[in-house]
Amino acid sequence: MIKMFGLFKKANNSSFENVNRENVNDYIRSGELKVIYLISPDFGGSEGRENQIVVTPQAAKEKDIIDDELYNFLS
Repeated sequence: MIKMFGLFKKANNSSFENVNRENVNDYIRSGELKVIYLISPDFGGSEGRENQIVVTPQAAKEKDIIDDELYNFLS
């Protein structure tokens, strides 16, 4: 059986399985995790916490690419 959290490892082999509500801000401040919007406010998404998730910096870059492509497609 595959352990689900084993899939969420950084390139340097450390994992985020110890991230929780109490320490997530430490990971964000250190740059190990980033806050992004599920739906960009540029596309009408809320700026509230209900539209935010915490992801790796690489995932944030990928989301920026997707949002840029969507913006270009809709322009």
